[in-house]
Amino acid sequence: MVESLKIYMPSYYLENVEMNKLLESEDGLFSTLESNVDRTFKNGFVLQMDSDAIAAMENMLEIKANSGESLNFRRERVINRLNNKPPFNLAFLKNKLNSIYGKDKYTLVIDYQNQVITLESSTENAQWFKEGHITILSIKPASLQYIHIPLYRSSITVTESATIAQMVYARAGSMRVGLTPFAQRTAERAVELL
Repeated sequence: MVESLKIYMPSYYLENVEMNKLLESEDGLFSTLESNVDRTFKNGFVLQMDSDAIAAMENMLEIKANSGESLNFRRERVINRLNNKPPFNLAFLKNKLNSIYGKDKYTLVIDYQNQVITLESSTENAQWFKEGHITILSIKPASLQYIHIPLYRSSITVTESATIAQMVYARAGSMRVGLTPFAQRTAERAVELL
């Protein structure tokens, strides 16, 4: 913070009210100048930009921001778009996908014969899913077809069990029509599977 200009004032002005008021007003101006210089310096770096500077960068890159997006996500998206400069190669693509989806959280298949890129990916954030889609479309050569298959990764636990129950049938002669059931199951009991 800028020190008060009064420390630079000659001693014979100490009792002068007008000079004191003038220096007080100039202190405010210098403080505003210092904060504006600091803001301008920080806005020179994407990761430190405020919302106004990010909005200007998004406008330049033709990005339409949604109201629910965080400032941090918007900064990272601007960096991602600025780094999408060809030449396109497999290492560059994998590096971008690792930064967007995470390492080993996607499957990439390139069919060179048919010129098709197939990406199977899962992400917990819809904003990054969309950003990944836009990233690939912006860096892939126009001759390649792009297919994105969204995945939901989860695990399923499968267990097996078996039970046995005996069927008891009514005996002829002791059965009463409408009253005695034709067959009944006994209680089930677990059977060990081999």
